[in-house]
Amino acid sequence: MPCDEKKKEDAREGDAEASAAPPPKPKAAAKPKAPVVAEDGWIDAGNGYALALQDGKLVCKNPKGQRLASVPKDVKEGDVAEQLVDVRDWLAAHEKECVATVEAWMLRSVPTPGAVLAAVWADAAWRKALENAVVVPVDAKGARDESMAGSSAASTRRRASAS
Repeated sequence: MPCDEKKKEDAREGDAEASAAPPPKPKAAAKPKAPVVAEDGWIDAGNGYALALQDGKLVCKNPKGQRLASVPKDVKEGDVAEQLVDVRDWLAAHEKECVATVEAWMLRSVPTPGAVLAAVWADAAWRKALENAVVVPVDAKGARDESMAGSSAASTRRRASAS
C-alpha cells in the first residue's frame, strides 16, 4: 500500500474512533453555599467576619463583633460581599423600575385597579413610589368619585382597619 493511502486510512480510523467515543462530560459547577444570616441581619463572610448592607453601603464586623470603618480587601473580594453588592444593585434597579411604572400609571388615561395597588403595597419599593399618590375610585363606567379621593397610604390603612 502506498504511503499516502496508508495515511488516509489511518486518519479515517482515527476519525471513526473519535466519533464513537462519547464527548467528555462538563464538570458541574459547585453550588455556592447559602450564606448564614444572623437574626440582626449580618451575614457570615468567613474567618469570623460578618457583612451587612446598611443604607446601601457594605459594612463589616470583625471576629470580635466590632464594626469596622472599612471592609478588609479579602472580605470585600469574597463571594458574600459580591452577592450583597448584587442584591444592593438589584434593589436600586427595582426601586427605579417601581417609580417609572407608577409615573406611567399617572400619565396614562386608564385607571389602575385597586387590587394592583393592594398587591404591590407590601413591597417597600412600591410603597415608597406610591405613598404620596392620590387614589380616586372609579365606577364600572369609569366615572370618578372625587369625594372618595385620598392618599394611597390612607386608603390602605382604611382597608386594613376594616378587615
